Amino acid sequence: MILIAEDNDTSAKLLELALQKEQYETLRAENGRDALEKLSAHPETRLLISDIMMPEMDGLQLLTELRQRPEYAQLPVIMCTSLADAGRVKEAAQLGCHSYVVKPVRPAELLKRVKEALAAESPVIKPAEEIRTELGLDDEALGEIAADFQRQLTELSERLAAAGDAPDAALARELHGLVESATVFGAQGLIKRLQTLASGDAQAMEALKRQAPALLEELRATAEGLETLRSQGS
Repeated sequence: MILIAEDNDTSAKLLELALQKEQYETLRAENGRDALEKLSAHPETRLLISDIMMPEMDGLQLLTELRQRPEYAQLPVIMCTSLADAGRVKEAAQLGCHSYVVKPVRPAELLKRVKEALAAESPVIKPAEEIRTELGLDDEALGEIAADFQRQLTELSERLAAAGDAPDAALARELHGLVESATVFGAQGLIKRLQTLASGDAQAMEALKRQAPALLEELRATAEGLETLRSQGS
């Protein structure tokens, strides 16, 4: 899912058409505040394309807000800017903007930036050789810890799926307990999802309820990555 934050209907439509032609699923927000609400409702969003000049909350304010929230700190962001706004691109870069395109946006340039941003996402887990080198493990030992972590992921995936929209605090704590193992395997996507559960308070529980589908997908993807790693080492 790619979220487009753009208050101008014509500009938004041009972006949507270019992306949908390449089979990307898109969602529209009319300003920064609306974009935050859309992100909360759609945690599967992988990329944000935002105009700089928008009412209520502009693109730079939106980007600042995102980088202060653990669940969105690594979300790739592409800024759309007019020539008159070009001086604000440096500020956007300092706030963690991945790249930018100049209006009127050319489809070829947009798609190039989108592919670059999505390709820059962290892999599900680090390569087996990198893990072996860092930890000084042989194939057998790596296979053992990978199998153990995979079992934890599978068990908690099943429990999260069964909980539906009513996960409890105990499950949230167990899920957050996966961070240490996820760090060993370089599962950055999973770590990002789990960081929102760190406090264990009511706000963290609400975050878990909102992000349960995306977290479940990340748990399963990481388990599949571990299965691939084990097969390569055997």
